[in-house]
Amino acid sequence: MKQIIYNILKYSAKQLLKRYNPTLIGVVGNVGKTSMRMNMVSFLSQFSPVGTNIDNYNTPIGIFLSFLGESSPKKNIFAWISITMKALSRAWFGDKDFSPIWVLELGVDAPGDMDEFIDDLFEFDVIVFGFIGSNPVHLSQFNSKKDLIHEDAKVLRNLKPEGLLIIDGDDPVLKSIYRKREHVMTFGYGDVDVKASDFKTSIDVIDTKEQWSTYYSSIVPKGSFKVEYRGSSIPFQVNYILGKHQVLAVLPSIALGIADDMNLIDISQKITSIQPIKGRLRCLEGIKDTLLIDDTYNAAPAAVEMALDTLGSISIKGARKVAILGVMRELGDDTKQIHTHIGEVAAKVADVCIGVGEEAKDILLAFHQNNPQGTYHWFEDSEEAALHIVDFITSDDIILVKGSQFSRMEKVSAELLSNKRYRAELLTRQSQEWQ
Repeated sequence: MKQIIYNILKYSAKQLLKRYNPTLIGVVGNVGKTSMRMNMVSFLSQFSPVGTNIDNYNTPIGIFLSFLGESSPKKNIFAWISITMKALSRAWFGDKDFSPIWVLELGVDAPGDMDEFIDDLFEFDVIVFGFIGSNPVHLSQFNSKKDLIHEDAKVLRNLKPEGLLIIDGDDPVLKSIYRKREHVMTFGYGDVDVKASDFKTSIDVIDTKEQWSTYYSSIVPKGSFKVEYRGSSIPFQVNYILGKHQVLAVLPSIALGIADDMNLIDISQKITSIQPIKGRLRCLEGIKDTLLIDDTYNAAPAAVEMALDTLGSISIKGARKVAILGVMRELGDDTKQIHTHIGEVAAKVADVCIGVGEEAKDILLAFHQNNPQGTYHWFEDSEEAALHIVDFITSDDIILVKGSQFSRMEKVSAELLSNKRYRAELLTRQSQEWQ
């Protein structure tokens, strides 16, 4: 039955794509895919209706459901039958509301995953290839980092001959993918086509009824940076950018504008704010007048380093910096080494380091060895941490909470959040299913 439903949804997707021939933009990589995707959707929606994944539906069947605008009914067979009937109806009679542009995030966790996307299904007009890094997540499912990169790179087989590849040019492991290709636009902070520089951030407080009704928080990080392209350099001011690495999630949108012959000035006027996403470096009001940085959606090693770098860059006189770090999973044989390195990085920026999970002991050992004056503590899991975390927090702390989905670090953020009535609107994994 499961295979029949899958085949019907796939058939419907193929028929809709054939009938409407939308512009397809695929997003792959190991860090920041969702942020890049949502930023592109926000940018492109100013010109045309844009479709995208529902929530984190980044598997083939998740994308089929996104085409239909249907959430997964889990094990409800009657709901699945209803969805398949709708799918067949739209395959045969069309869908007048089918978007002319789709920005699709493609999830690859294991060998062969990309084959399901490219096997007689999607042909992309644009591929956006984000950061992989030296220690990518999901590496434990592959024989080597090279094999993981190769799996993601399979998507290029379905990039149209005149299609555009937009790729992180700062990541050395990706150079082999694009160095001999045509129609490539690199982005980043280094020697790239679309270059960001001079990043600065500030934190504003906008305590208005409209602000609260829209964002459920008065705290507004404001990022400023320059963008250079072919000799032109234009300043950008973008709300809800706290960390330097968040600019990398905006640059693909800028590259799309350039590819469509927009000038940088016009693009800068269209990108003045990004939509803050649950669990992705959200600045929120914490208990005891603290600043809570909730980054609990997931954690790859590079993303943890970037989050810690952001914590270190925030300067508030007299404030302690607290890093609450859950373990990372699917890292393969280098798990201990990677967690140790994270502890070394934390020691440079944090006054207090709290580890959650067995592997976090390696974080804390390295933290203590490199910052003997720092305070540290370990909890077995996020439930225990949530139960006791308030005792470790003092007024005016700057608190970063970060960890993999396995760690469930949003439970810690929920205890530290001042506006608990907005927990569902502000934090990830607050649905009844997750709870």
